[in-house]
Amino acid sequence: MVKAVKPRGYSGSGGKLSTIPLKIGCLMLSERDKKHWGWNIANRVGSSRGTVLNVFRNFERRGWVERQHEKINANVEYRPPRVLYGLTDLGIVAIRDALVPFQHAPVST
Repeated sequence: MVKAVKPRGYSGSGGKLSTIPLKIGCLMLSERDKKHWGWNIANRVGSSRGTVLNVFRNFERRGWVERQHEKINANVEYRPPRVLYGLTDLGIVAIRDALVPFQHAPVST
């Protein structure tokens, strides 16, 4: 019998998202109309670019994000195109579900 191995940087105990993927998912959910790239997200969530890229790869395997290469004008831009990630409909639902335990009920007075 082969034991399933969880991808690194993806989930914590009990198959739940760990802190960095939750931060990334929450950020992407709050800005779901935007495309995101690794370096920018890493700076915003306080993580390394490598960790963020691992999370993006794992989200992509799950069908939570779509990847595309940035379109730039080579005559104007002097850098390679960035890889951009955007949430899919499945990703929006999955991240919302993962965040449910962290939502608080309003405090009654």
